Amino acid sequence: MSDNWVVQNLENALEVWNDKLSEIWQLITQSPQTFKGGSIWSIICSIHGALQAIGYALLVLFFVVGVVKTCGSFAELKKPEHAVKLFVRFAIAKGLITYGMELMMAILEIIQGVVSTIMNSAGFGSPQATVLPQEIITAVEDCGFFESIPLWAVTLIGGLFIWVLSFVMILSVYGRFTDSNLNHTGIYLYSKGKIMIHLTFDYKTDEKCTTPGQYLKYHRTFQGLSTRELAEKVGIVPATLVLYENDRHPIKYKTAVALANALGIDRNRLLDEYTAFVDYPYSSLLKKVRQDLSLTQIQMAELIGIGQTSYSGWEREIRVPRRKEYDKILAALEKLRVNVDTYLCQSASI
Repeated sequence: MSDNWVVQNLENALEVWNDKLSEIWQLITQSPQTFKGGSIWSIICSIHGALQAIGYALLVLFFVVGVVKTCGSFAELKKPEHAVKLFVRFAIAKGLITYGMELMMAILEIIQGVVSTIMNSAGFGSPQATVLPQEIITAVEDCGFFESIPLWAVTLIGGLFIWVLSFVMILSVYGRFTDSNLNHTGIYLYSKGKIMIHLTFDYKTDEKCTTPGQYLKYHRTFQGLSTRELAEKVGIVPATLVLYENDRHPIKYKTAVALANALGIDRNRLLDEYTAFVDYPYSSLLKKVRQDLSLTQIQMAELIGIGQTSYSGWEREIRVPRRKEYDKILAALEKLRVNVDTYLCQSASI
């Protein structure tokens, strides 16, 4: 190694880079049996027998259930088509349970072989060590004291960059363990079975949530709440919350407000057209539309097709229009060429 401090600094940085690159290469090319010294694989093998026993028990159970569902009587079971179908199902399931480990290993070996072939063909069959060219070493050593001062600064910055880049690489490949909770991603660096570095990157984005159900489910999961816990907070049953999250049923207005308050989220993202109309509030919207059209309450009620008392109750917020009545309101306003969305957008902009 050269006695020049600048050269030594660069060579030390490149040595760290080569060590991390070799470690990454070893992780990519090693088999499951040798991963982390084989400790994980030994645990898998030790529980494999127990999992097989559970699989056989479930196989027998589901086979009996399948026979009962497929055949109404023992006479039907004697038919060749039923017997063959049941036998084939049983044989395939038993084969998967018995030889599941072997199949998994065969698939992993095929994938590993394909990756190795591709890398060898591309000229990456083995990690290539990065070394400092002799020409650069000679040029640096020939520099005088004052000429080497800028080189010190460049060397410090370059060496730091190489160190950071190498550790980012090893953290991304070697310690890529993502926590199951959606609100953060954890990256760990292990050394001799101990966590040496633990970085947590929080992220919060709901841009891909395009429906009220997706938006609700994202924020419930983000905050680590189960469906039962959130349902109890807002006073509904968990099954109803599941329907909301799967967009199988529109969220009621009062429930949407309660959910938004419980999760601390934008309630407008939980509303559909009807509940957005109720949230305007509906009384102000109806009154504003009626006044813009220069109509009385009696005339407005006749256009919608309801009694004047019912309509008056809407404007005074004594009654809340139901969904079917909301459809009548839309139909009446459509005849008058009035777009309710225009009023709703004005409210949102305010």
